[in-house]
Amino acid sequence: MHMIQKDIPLPPPPTKYPFGSMAVGDSFATDVDRNVVSSAARDYGKRNGKQFSIRMHEGTLRVWRVA
Repeated sequence: MHMIQKDIPLPPPPTKYPFGSMAVGDSFATDVDRNVVSSAARDYGKRNGKQFSIRMHEGTLRVWRVA
């Protein structure tokens, strides 16, 4: 038998990227495919009113929060 409980908050989903912790000007390097991280950044940005830029920097793919 399962006990039904109320008012138990759903924990946030695990995140693969630190978008939520980034301030404008922050960046992180990644070895994930550019299309994958770009799509994730765009989707996160649309849901949360933030903007990101993905560029190669010194041979490494890097994601910046720009707004």
